[in-house]
Amino acid sequence: EDVEAAYGYLDASETVDRWISCYSEMLDTSGESGVENGVNLFAVETPEVLDHFITLRHRFGEEPVEFTNDGVIITEKLSERLGVNVGEMITLDGEKRVDVPVVDIVENYVQHYVYMTNDFYEATFGEPVENNAILLAYSEETGNVSDVVSTEMMEMDGVATYSHIASLRDTFTESMVSIDYAVIIIIVAAAVLAFVVLYNLTNINITE
Repeated sequence: EDVEAAYGYLDASETVDRWISCYSEMLDTSGESGVENGVNLFAVETPEVLDHFITLRHRFGEEPVEFTNDGVIITEKLSERLGVNVGEMITLDGEKRVDVPVVDIVENYVQHYVYMTNDFYEATFGEPVENNAILLAYSEETGNVSDVVSTEMMEMDGVATYSHIASLRDTFTESMVSIDYAVIIIIVAAAVLAFVVLYNLTNINITE
C-alpha cells in the first residue's frame, strides 16, 4: 500500500514527466587486479526503459551499447580499477557472491555503476527482483521543482530516502573548480620557468 501510494503520487504529479520502478543495491566488486570497489547496481526490466533516464554510451565511437541478458555493463573507471575488459569476469559480493561476465563498458565520471536486466539478475542470484527504487525526471517547462516533490514524497511511509543527480553533479563540479585553479597556477609557473631557462640558455649561447 505504501508503494502504491508513491506510484499514485507520481502518476498524478504534473511536474513529474516520467518515472520507472527498478532495483538498486550497493555491492562490493572485484576483478583480475584483486582490487575491491563499491558499486551501485541497477537492475531494470528492459534496456529501452532505462534509456529515458540514463544515457549509456561509449566515450569513443558511435557503436550502440550492448545491453543483453548475457552479462553486466560496467562503467569505464571501474573497469580500469578492476583490470577487466569486455568478455572477462567480475565478482559481485552482496548477500550472495557471484561471478558475472562483462558485456560492455560505458562512459561515466561520477561514482561506479553496474547495470543488468531483471532476467539476468534472477538467473544469477537465483531470486526474483523486488524493486526498491524509483528513477524520475521532471518536465522541462516546470523548472527546478525537485525539492517540492522530494519533500512531499519523504512524508510518505513507503519512501526512505532520496537523492538529486543534479545536486551530486554540482557538488563534484564545484570541487573540480578548486582543482582547476591549482592546475592553472602550476601550468603558469611551469611556463614561466621554461621561459626563464630558455632565455638564459639563449643569452649564454649568444654571449659565447
